[in-house]
Amino acid sequence: MIIMNNIINITYSGNNTAFRGILHSILSTIKLYNNVINYYIITADVTDFKSSYAPINEKQIQVIRKAIKEVNPENEVYLFDLTKQYHDTLRFSKNNATEYTPYTLLRLYLDTLPVPDKLLYLDYDTMVCRPIDELFNINIDSYEFAASLDYMGRFWMGPNYINAGVLLLNMKKIKETKVFENARNILMKKWFKMPDQSAIRKYVKDILILEDRFNEQRSIKPKTVVKHFNKGIKWFPFFHIYNYKQWQIDDVHKKLKIFMFDDIYDQYKKLIEEFNFNINGLPKE
Repeated sequence: MIIMNNIINITYSGNNTAFRGILHSILSTIKLYNNVINYYIITADVTDFKSSYAPINEKQIQVIRKAIKEVNPENEVYLFDLTKQYHDTLRFSKNNATEYTPYTLLRLYLDTLPVPDKLLYLDYDTMVCRPIDELFNINIDSYEFAASLDYMGRFWMGPNYINAGVLLLNMKKIKETKVFENARNILMKKWFKMPDQSAIRKYVKDILILEDRFNEQRSIKPKTVVKHFNKGIKWFPFFHIYNYKQWQIDDVHKKLKIFMFDDIYDQYKKLIEEFNFNINGLPKE
């Protein structure tokens, strides 16, 4: 069932080096949707653990604000710095030092922030291929969140394992059932190979499983809404795992044969040059 809502609410999480991916993803959302979109960016300073874990800064937010307001002046972006919350809880937990960055855990604090009752979480390595309201307007009133199944996870985690790179969140229900609160608590006590996904899955009661087209982890198809540039498997001519991101333009062109984002690459380049950023989305020294 579809419930029409003209205002879209999207959240991303990351450090200042993830800004490159976040900006690419945001540009893909506004390209295909002209009504109001509010963006909620969550970040934290974890440089005491790793020097590259610096937070997204206000100058980077200014770039986003300029881009989104050129499409619709009512669009807005909000930055939440969760440094204190993270250091007070999960920073010294068993799950701070895993193969995943601490920034995958920050979304577990969304229930503590002043965000809307309905929120779309997107990983920074996603790109939107169709109007995002096709996903956002799905009715999740009876669910804590909606998500697609994980393509790679089916090989070692089971056929019902979800991919948390695209989550349509019912924040009101999440607060009622304390899914995120319980997930944070268990992560402080127990180690997980895939911390946030496993902890969420442990406590969630009602998930709406979405079609793959809402989190396409393979080749883009005509009805794909979100393309996720995560790890994939190639079986021929020999088995190997690849992990090309949307900003790796040569690989996206040559390896993945994707060209539909070329105009966004041009727009990204113009924006960062205007703000005197380097190609990685960081201020030039």
